[in-house]
Amino acid sequence: MDNTNCSVNTENLMFDKTAFNEVVKNLECFAETDNMDRAMLILPDGTMYSGDAEKDTRVVDHREVLEPYFDAVGHPEINRYEGDMWNKIRSVGIMVIAPEASSVILPTNLTDKQIEISLYYIDSGYNVEPEDMVNNIKEYTERE
Repeated sequence: MDNTNCSVNTENLMFDKTAFNEVVKNLECFAETDNMDRAMLILPDGTMYSGDAEKDTRVVDHREVLEPYFDAVGHPEINRYEGDMWNKIRSVGIMVIAPEASSVILPTNLTDKQIEISLYYIDSGYNVEPEDMVNNIKEYTERE
C-alpha cells in the first residue's frame, strides 16, 4: 500500500500492546470480539475489544481499561480528571467506540487496519470524530 501522499498518517509506534494485554487479562467481561457493532476499543493492529456481558449490555467502561493502561505505561496523570484525556488516548493510536451512542473517536494516527475498520463506521452512519478525518479516509481508500 502506497501511503506517501496520504494525509492520514499510517505509522503508529507509541502503543504498548504488552502493557495493554497485562492490564486487561483479568478484566471480567472485556474480551476480543469480531462484532464491529459491539466493539468499544480498536487497537492499532485492528484487534477489537468489547466490554459486553450477556445480551449485548456493556458493563465495562472505557476508563476501566484506559486509566490502568496509562498507569502501566508510566502515565498515571492521564485519567478522567485530566481535561485532555481523550486527545491523549487518540495520540497512542487507540480507536474508541461508543456503540450505544453510534459514536467513534479516531486516533490521531490511523493504521491501515484501523482505516479499513473506520470505513465500516463511516458507511454505517456513526458520528465519527474528528470530522475532518472522514474525507481524508475516504480519499485515501479511493486511491488504492
